[in-house]
Amino acid sequence: MAMEWKNQLTKTPILVLFIILISVGVGTASALITITLAGDVHVTGDTTLDGDLTVGAGSSSNDDFIRLDGGNENIQWDESQTRFRLSDSIVTGGHFAAGSISADDTVNRFGDGTPQSSESMTGFGDLYLADDLEVTDNLFLGGELDCDGCIDGADISGTSKLFFGTCSSSPPSIMLQPGETWVNTCFDANVSAFDAIVATIDTNNSICFDLVKASSPVSGEIDIFVRNNCETQQLVAGLSVSYIIFRI
Repeated sequence: MAMEWKNQLTKTPILVLFIILISVGVGTASALITITLAGDVHVTGDTTLDGDLTVGAGSSSNDDFIRLDGGNENIQWDESQTRFRLSDSIVTGGHFAAGSISADDTVNRFGDGTPQSSESMTGFGDLYLADDLEVTDNLFLGGELDCDGCIDGADISGTSKLFFGTCSSSPPSIMLQPGETWVNTCFDANVSAFDAIVATIDTNNSICFDLVKASSPVSGEIDIFVRNNCETQQLVAGLSVSYIIFRI
């Protein structure tokens, strides 16, 4: 029997060499040799790697794929477009971030920066955009719109816009007589002369003081007309204005 086994090994030196190569390094901290296979590898069980998995090392100028689900789904590196492609949807258990991000990942974000409304940007459904948003179709809002900039309601040339803003002032101590109107000026670089303005005010006396009108006689300024509607004189000590500028 021993002679027959020896003869069998002698007849198949390639098989013996292959078995030796596969066995070297198995179960050791570092393999003595590496194995290069020119063909496919089929593993019927799990594969565990303690190191990196490199795909497409043979060429840096072609597309590479990781195929799943019998080849029906894949993750592709598209060389011509220099980007990854997914053949189906993606779901993440954490937040999503795109761009050069140095900020924290406590919010879904496109671009770097800190949300102004950070106290409400805590859910997985919240999205922060560091730059512009362009919508070519309808935009549906199920809640409030908090805007500190501009909404362009027409074409890209900007012929129709909404500007949102606020301003606060600490006017000198002014006593308004019953029925008397006082004018205060807010400054905003977005304002053009004769813009249509819708405004609300918050004063030190919301019972007596009402907003009569808001107008923009010159660029960069909004005149706020406040009237004392009480039957006694009242002191104006502070004024905060929220406004919308509509331009055609």
